[in-house]
This record gives sequence, C-alpha cells and structure tokens, in this order.
Amino acid sequence: MKAILALALATVSIALVSATPPPTCPPNEVEDEVILLPNPDDCTSYYACNRGTPFLMKCYPGLEFNAELKICDWPERAHCRVTPEPSSSEPEPSSSVKPDE
Repeated sequence: MKAILALALATVSIALVSATPPPTCPPNEVEDEVILLPNPDDCTSYYACNRGTPFLMKCYPGLEFNAELKICDWPERAHCRVTPEPSSSEPEPSSSVKPDE
C-alpha cells in the first residue's frame, strides 16, 4: 500500500515552473507519512512531501489549496493569498519639467 501511494504521488505530480524553489520537507514523525505544504507562488497547487521529497501537485480546476485543512477547497473557504514578488525593474524617474503647452 505504501509503495502504491508513493507511485501515485510520483505519477500524479505535475511539473510546473515555480518562481521559487520547492520547499524543504520537514522530517516525518510517522514513517511514510505524506506532508502537504502550500505553494507560495500558486493557490491552485501544493507540495506533497513523501520521504523528504517534495512533489508539486495540482488541485482540480476551480479549487485552491486550503493550508489549514490540507485539502483542495473552494476559493472562498481556502483563503489562499499569493504574495507577489517585488518588481526588479526600477521606477521611472519623475520629471519636473512640464511639456510645452
């Protein structure tokens, strides 16, 4: 059964490009325990940690990962917030010179 779960996680995982590297999985308190972690870049996916390896998983369309309940849930119940990365572009300098009228 444990091998089937590991195989299912490996098969179902979806390779998505993420702006941040995958999380470091916490140590398992129970052998073969799967730990679910939110994806900080995308509310519609999450990480399933199995034996210390994070697998990126996708919720069904229309659902978001609920970090409190550790399930894919309706967005209004999931309360997921993605923190946008700060822009690397510098703001344009403001000009005090007024154009000719």
